[in-house]
Amino acid sequence: MHSDLFLNIDYIHIWIQLICYAVCSFIAARRAVLHPDIWRYKILTGAFLCYALADLFWNLYFTIKWEYALFFSAADLSWIAVVVFLIAACLNIFNELTDEERLIVRRYRILSVLISFVLIASTHAVMVIIAGGLFNNICYGIVYFLLVYFSLQLWLAARKDIRPQMKNYHGAVMLFVLCDIIMFLMSCFWETANISMVFDMGLTIMPVILLYVMKKEVCA
Repeated sequence: MHSDLFLNIDYIHIWIQLICYAVCSFIAARRAVLHPDIWRYKILTGAFLCYALADLFWNLYFTIKWEYALFFSAADLSWIAVVVFLIAACLNIFNELTDEERLIVRRYRILSVLISFVLIASTHAVMVIIAGGLFNNICYGIVYFLLVYFSLQLWLAARKDIRPQMKNYHGAVMLFVLCDIIMFLMSCFWETANISMVFDMGLTIMPVILLYVMKKEVCA
């Protein structure tokens, strides 16, 4: 069991995280109005709002039960929806590419599949062995695999001058995934619970980073 101090700190942090994502959702929505041709702002609005709703359910459940919602819950549905929104953003970028650019991006498909599979399958397999939750890990694993697969292709292509202004955005998305996976993995062990919280705090600033790199793309 986690100590009361840890639980209290985590409880307060989740409320702060909720506020951060809600505010960033509002900012993304405003930018979507100012830049109606950039669909990624609309998609980020939905992603940030889903994350805020997940935090809301998570803390309300904890407030009532004084324990975490360890099994598949509304919070998990919302967090998975966040990843689905980010996948939609990748597909939106793919849709904007020319046929020639798509051919270059496709050169990285095999490498992206291998890296995505090794990263996602191995970490979620460890979590299933240690903490159980097979259904949860399958659901998260599928959407994370797709997100890393698409983002990695686009990031590698951006390094070869295929929409290079988007390189930092794709890097930020993969950083988001990495923080989330490490957070979940570290939370499986009481000895590394504090490390898990550090990465969760990293997730708190991710919407700010994503909005910043998106703004850099618009200004490029």
